[in-house]
Amino acid sequence: MKRYNVSDHAIKRATERLRVKRSQAVSYLNQLMQTAVYIGDRTNEDGSIVAAYYHENSRTEIRVTPNGKEIVTCMRQPRLVGTIEAQLPTPLLAAVKREAAKLLRNHGRELRKLERELAEAELLLAQKRLNRLKTNNPRTKAAIDRDIKDISSKIDANKTSIGDIEAAISQLKAHA
Repeated sequence: MKRYNVSDHAIKRATERLRVKRSQAVSYLNQLMQTAVYIGDRTNEDGSIVAAYYHENSRTEIRVTPNGKEIVTCMRQPRLVGTIEAQLPTPLLAAVKREAAKLLRNHGRELRKLERELAEAELLLAQKRLNRLKTNNPRTKAAIDRDIKDISSKIDANKTSIGDIEAAISQLKAHA
């Protein structure tokens, strides 16, 4: 679960606009961001460009810095998905659904590939750990420890990629 830093401004806006207690604002906004959908870039009143996310169930727009690390502000918005789909002509809506299904298939293939690589890396890691337990030579143990460290970093990177693809899939499922 990705954790976002929350600015003081966002905490104040969450308390006044979303009726959340100040002590719970940070965790509440982080929780909303886990299922929020990216809807585009916006320009703030001060002229800075921020990424806008929309949480459908709570009807909340959350604005995040371009680097994606800090929540800047939040506000209630009307339901977005239904109004956009209602305005699209049928052929265009069908094309969007086809494209979303195509992206879902590609993401599914990539997800299966990454999960297979993850399982193979975890198997290799278990074998290296077993070899380390069987050896007595300190130099050999050090070499195996380096291998274990490399494999662990690859596993962490793979898990991050899997999380990103799963997030993209959950966003696309709303349109497919």
